[in-house]
Parts: sequence; C-alpha cells; structure tokens
Amino acid sequence: MKEKLLEINSLIDLLGWKDDRTIEDWCTENKVPVIKIGKKKYTVIDFVERFVALEIEKYVVANYDNPDKIMNALKEDNKSVLAELLDAPVTEKVKNKYIERNSKVTEDFLKELKAA
Repeated sequence: MKEKLLEINSLIDLLGWKDDRTIEDWCTENKVPVIKIGKKKYTVIDFVERFVALEIEKYVVANYDNPDKIMNALKEDNKSVLAELLDAPVTEKVKNKYIERNSKVTEDFLKELKAA
C-alpha cells in the first residue's frame, strides 16, 4: 500500500502552489484524502489520477467533436490513433513506434510525479 501513497509536497509542482495548507485545501475540495503519518502528510495517488482523468475528459468533451474516440485512444495509450484524431502530423516511423507501446498514460504521469 505504501507505493500508492504520494507525499503532499509532490503535488506542489503539479498544482503550482507553494504552501502545503493550500494543497490540503485543494485535496479537501476535490475529495482527495489527506493522511498524516508521523510528520509527513500523504494522499493516495489513485485519487489524484482520477481527478486528472476527469479534468482531461471534461476538456476533451468541451473542445472536440469526437470525445469518445479520443478518450478511448488515451485510455489505450494509442498515440498514432490519438494523433490522427487530433489532426496532428504523424510519420510512418513514429506511428509504428507508438502502436507497439503498451504503457498507460497514468504510468507516465506517475513517473513524472516521482521524478519531481
């Protein structure tokens, strides 16, 4: 279970705030639990990922004609289909590279958070 915990300070870069209390307020407003263990405060990464996914979905639904197809391409991490749906230019070499990839968008997001 420890691997699912994310230190509250890790959200500073993601949210753009500098104060832990503001981050805790954001967590409360968005129903993201804050857990105190010793001197540190944590949240469960699944709640943060769910919030990000919902925000992406809201944006896609509001700005694109084919939100279901785009969301499906995001969930499957199919970059070539996503690029076509977004009308982005894609070379055949790039298309083949990303069709074979089996990672998830959330895993990439987690890696970025852990690297910060």
